[in-house]
Amino acid sequence: MTATATGEKRFLNYQGATFKRSLIYLGLACLLISACVFIKFPTSIPPPGEVAGPPFPKILLGFLAFCMIFNAIRDAIFVLYQNYLRRIQFAFDQENFYVIRKDGAEQILLKNIFQIAMVYTYRSIGTRGYSYKYRINFVEEEQQKDITITIYYRMINNFEDFKKIISVKNPSVEIKSWATSLDWIARLIKKRKSENA
Repeated sequence: MTATATGEKRFLNYQGATFKRSLIYLGLACLLISACVFIKFPTSIPPPGEVAGPPFPKILLGFLAFCMIFNAIRDAIFVLYQNYLRRIQFAFDQENFYVIRKDGAEQILLKNIFQIAMVYTYRSIGTRGYSYKYRINFVEEEQQKDITITIYYRMINNFEDFKKIISVKNPSVEIKSWATSLDWIARLIKKRKSENA
């Protein structure tokens, strides 16, 4: 299970998340709110007996300000999760794949990884761009195990290098960059066969 680490660890989960984008969203929201308050837009005269509503430009600016605040909150939650609340991180070097938890790290030899398979073909659009889910299958103590990781576009270069290194360490590794809705049936059959072997 463990081996001597060689080379610098490179991460697969999102790295470098800061609050800069959240602050930009909040700054834009403040500008939009200021425009709503201080700019006097022409108002239309309502028919007799009706009350005039706010001018359309003010409604539009208010809506845009709300969107900026909403995005700032979403982005701040993402940063908090990635930097402080995430329980598991994934990294690799030239020999090992690391599953890093707060209570310690598990090392898996790259040569023991026999499949890297996309879980869903469609990409997920999130706060920081699109991402894909992959399942990494490996052998540990003569048992087949797997773990699912999320790869964001920002980390795609690391992931491509990860696949290349594994292909060298284990030339028979299966790498699937597509998935179907019936893949879970094939996984279940393989698991049953492995358990009965």
